[in-house]
Amino acid sequence: MKRNLFLCLTAGLLAWTAPALVAQSTNAPSTLQNQTPTADRRANRKELLRILGLDAQDLKSMTPEDRRAKIKDATAQKLSELKQEKDAGTITDQGQKDLAFLQAHMGHHAKAAASANN
Repeated sequence: MKRNLFLCLTAGLLAWTAPALVAQSTNAPSTLQNQTPTADRRANRKELLRILGLDAQDLKSMTPEDRRAKIKDATAQKLSELKQEKDAGTITDQGQKDLAFLQAHMGHHAKAAASANN
């Protein structure tokens, strides 16, 4: 009788604590950070679309792959334009800010791609 009680209590305790142990190991902060849209991330996205001259409504109707490709192409094109203006010495203050933002954006995505491949 004592043995059965001991086994039932042990099994119950294991069943009760096991999900908590699994949850702690899978909910890494870096995983949650990439999934939660923050006000800062939304503002960065809005700024990126403004610089590239893209409309969120146009992108919304595209597939995720097409959306990424369009943003990537527009970013490369805009970077090229801004670098040409900088080299020619005709870049404005806003153009310099946009160039710095796009370079930081591209650097962030290069780091993210590198860490995803590792």
